[in-house]
Amino acid sequence: MDYSIIIPHKNVPHLLKRCLDSIPIREGLEVIIVDDNSNNQKIDINLFPGKDRIDTTIIFLTESHGAGYARNVGIKKARGKWILFADADDYFTDKLSELLDKYKNDEKYDLVYLNSQKVNERGEMTPGPFCKYFERYKQGKKYSEDVVRYNMWTPWSRMVKKSVITEHSLEFEEIPVANDRYFSLNCSRYAKKIFIEHSVIYIYYKPEKGSITDRYAMKTSNVLSRLNTQKKINILYKDVKFPFKGSFCLQFLSYLKFVDNKKELCSIFYKFVRDNKICLPADLYNLVRRQIACYKGIL
Repeated sequence: MDYSIIIPHKNVPHLLKRCLDSIPIREGLEVIIVDDNSNNQKIDINLFPGKDRIDTTIIFLTESHGAGYARNVGIKKARGKWILFADADDYFTDKLSELLDKYKNDEKYDLVYLNSQKVNERGEMTPGPFCKYFERYKQGKKYSEDVVRYNMWTPWSRMVKKSVITEHSLEFEEIPVANDRYFSLNCSRYAKKIFIEHSVIYIYYKPEKGSITDRYAMKTSNVLSRLNTQKKINILYKDVKFPFKGSFCLQFLSYLKFVDNKKELCSIFYKFVRDNKICLPADLYNLVRRQIACYKGIL
């Protein structure tokens, strides 16, 4: 088996079908769908997407454990030399077939990064979240390879040799949010030889008003989990000598507009930064303070 594509799913069968329709049926390719105990009112098991595909294995979990757990189940089942990941609400472009042809017999690379575009609910396309890093690499700018390796944290932005995962016992964190970051960055860390595909291969769905995942991630009960993951990532950055820029602080600020409990979340955030002695660049620190100060009574 050359390739395994792992797709965690929950409650979006119509979007999962779109994702599957973008994946060619071909020799040497398997698709593994892990359903995270979807609501029976939202899915029909008899009509579940992929049941009519000879290349697809569907695993129905009887309890919900999140996308991280679902991906770990998929990895254990996977037989492919290469592992790809897709979210059920995203899809691939027709360049996927060319990618699969190109690396079928490859022995040179450990990890291939995939370029992407972002699509909103109206079907409007914009550059993907990591295009600027690809452009820096293409221009040969200093440290551009490290920027790609350690600023790209989504599992769908890469195709990784299964040997990298198994040799280093890499697993997704089985936590409510941000369960993919530490896994993805460790794949980058341990991949000896990488390549970047500049053709757009993946379409990432991002509603204009923010996804449900974004809003869920900023629930008070999930903030500490998210920050603890960031603490481990900061240690990884120090180990590989990648300068920490505090990008997670900016992401935190972008999420604040979706939530009501801004004061409580900001309090948790500042306590984390202080207790873990995270040093932020002066310009970022000032930006954080200015933005937070907009919320009356927080500072």
